[in-house]
Amino acid sequence: AANKNEWPSLLDDEKGSYNAYPTPDIDSNNVHKYFHRSLSFEFKEGKTIDLVADSDTDFECWVMALRWMLKGETQLVEWGTRLELSEKPGADRLDADERALCSRSHMMPLQFHAAKQDALQQYTAAGELSIYDIRACSTLDLARAQDVHDFLLAKNLIKG
Repeated sequence: AANKNEWPSLLDDEKGSYNAYPTPDIDSNNVHKYFHRSLSFEFKEGKTIDLVADSDTDFECWVMALRWMLKGETQLVEWGTRLELSEKPGADRLDADERALCSRSHMMPLQFHAAKQDALQQYTAAGELSIYDIRACSTLDLARAQDVHDFLLAKNLIKG
């Protein structure tokens, strides 16, 4: 097994974030390594609960379960801040709608371009495209695959 102190960079411009190691006990010295596995629940009373998932898969399950429970009320499930894209490779190739999607969904521009291209190739070959198809042919997690699928539908690049 690799030394946990020598983990690869967690944020890759083309593949996004992924870390196969389980989350150890969190403290102020290592919390920055697991930001991509964390959720904060903010309640109307101003109280919050912070959760750090044990694995990338667990995090994905939490996000998808929340989306399902809220039945598409996606404005209730969002990142705390938008991702700044100005210095990211490939950002100059994004149109305004793609930039908004990547910023809102915390998706790297090159990751989006690759997923979009692969998804459209899959759609052309098969005549249909599901969220799972995007998930399987890309490096996107299920939540971001759903965002890309919804985007492609809204832009009439695929039919539902």
